[in-house]
Amino acid sequence: MNIKKITSNNTIYKSNSLMSSIYDLSLQEQRIILVLISLINPREDQDFRLYKMPVEMFKQVVGLEGQGYYDKMEAVILKLMKRAFKIDDPDGGWLILNWLSSCEYKKGEGAIELEISAKLKPYLLDLKSHYTAYRLKNILPLRSGYSIRLYELLKQYETIGERYLGVDEMRQMMEIKKTEYKNYNDFKKKVILKAQKELLQKTDLCFNFKEKKKVRKIIGIYFFIKRNVPEEDKTIDMVTDGGSAVSQKEANDALDVELYERLLKLRFTKEQAKIMLSKYDKERLAANIDYIDLQVQRVKIDNLPAYSAKIIKDDIRLQSSLEFDEKPAAVDIPDGAQIEIDGQVYVYTDEYISMGKGRGIPKGQLKEMLRNGEAKIVD
Repeated sequence: MNIKKITSNNTIYKSNSLMSSIYDLSLQEQRIILVLISLINPREDQDFRLYKMPVEMFKQVVGLEGQGYYDKMEAVILKLMKRAFKIDDPDGGWLILNWLSSCEYKKGEGAIELEISAKLKPYLLDLKSHYTAYRLKNILPLRSGYSIRLYELLKQYETIGERYLGVDEMRQMMEIKKTEYKNYNDFKKKVILKAQKELLQKTDLCFNFKEKKKVRKIIGIYFFIKRNVPEEDKTIDMVTDGGSAVSQKEANDALDVELYERLLKLRFTKEQAKIMLSKYDKERLAANIDYIDLQVQRVKIDNLPAYSAKIIKDDIRLQSSLEFDEKPAAVDIPDGAQIEIDGQVYVYTDEYISMGKGRGIPKGQLKEMLRNGEAKIVD
């Protein structure tokens, strides 16, 4: 039997559906499975083999020391053999299976022979696309199972440079019990910040993040992923678009999640959105996006990103407000007035009409619409 040598440079290949599956493994169990997967050659192997791991290697991977480690080894394996997990299929189906179908201790050979469940073949063999690869050496030093899982989830999106994960989604994917880290601050400290520190110190990956709020609750996290390189080899990572450029750090520091998402809905690229957030203040962007959202409801706009970029660059909303606030108002708009726009009636309050979902019309723009007959005061 041709057994691949276990070294820290062994590469782990996993399909993305397996990477994103929901499973609960301890740190010891994750290490065993990942070392085992690193023995597979997904481009050459047509079938799983019986993979052998020397007992001494097993002890190092699992961290077994002292007397009675054979009993401890057996206990770890028995627990791992019972670990069922779930893989979701794109068509809505799912598969529930175990990682291992058998494990045998070969006393005379000083080795443990492991057999991977046959149902895992589509997720570990003949991988031509939609898979993620990384070196074994990047996860073996990690001291937290959650750090390993977050490393994998971010590694999938390394080339994209960004991934959004809901807090509940992360808890589910990591199978964090409802009784664990119920408070978000505990979850952040024990999972996110711990992984951030470990990945920076020990792996080829590092990240920054921004939290997404709903009311006062953190509901999700934008992770900004980059390759971790030695200090002497580091260059300044830049976000560029057209003739504009800003450092990655400056872009991430300036990122406002709500405005970022609104800019993406206007079909700006991620790079364009980040540069705008670095270039313009939040109040200006929010006001101009409000103006754009209103125009989108009223007229057809063929090239929304180009139109939106011009509105934001020229600060149309601001100019309209100043112009019409300085001139005598053609129509007095009393507080509480009902204004009809495109068949819908809105209430004018505190020099503003709220249209919901963060959209609205300021006083100056409303006066212009009343003058042009695009809005009218109703009883």
